[in-house]
Amino acid sequence: MSKEVVAAIIFCEDKVLVTQRKFNENKDFSYKFEFPGGKVEKGEKKIIALKRELREELNLELKYFKHFESYKYKYSNTEIILHFYLSKVKDLRLSLKVHECYKLLKISQLSNLDWLDADYKVIKKLEKVYL
Repeated sequence: MSKEVVAAIIFCEDKVLVTQRKFNENKDFSYKFEFPGGKVEKGEKKIIALKRELREELNLELKYFKHFESYKYKYSNTEIILHFYLSKVKDLRLSLKVHECYKLLKISQLSNLDWLDADYKVIKKLEKVYL
């Protein structure tokens, strides 16, 4: 059974917030960049899960989200269904609780980073839509 994962593509002016994972036993995920978010718990609505994850991981409260893209991705040991949502923030104030670092990057800079494999498809769509 696939796990559902939600992620926020958060714009701050003309840049996008990205986060870097910390070291993990699974080297495929260590120090990779990702859009902030996380797993949807059983019975939880996707937007509620996204708000919860942003609050827990970044101490970030956002209200408005617009669906951007959803797709399945299969890692070697699991399959996930990713749901990406667009959001905006004027004044970015956050606290890193589970990430190594964060960056604010222009969309043209996103593909220069080492991302989680599942995120490359949405980066291509962002480039197509916004560049």
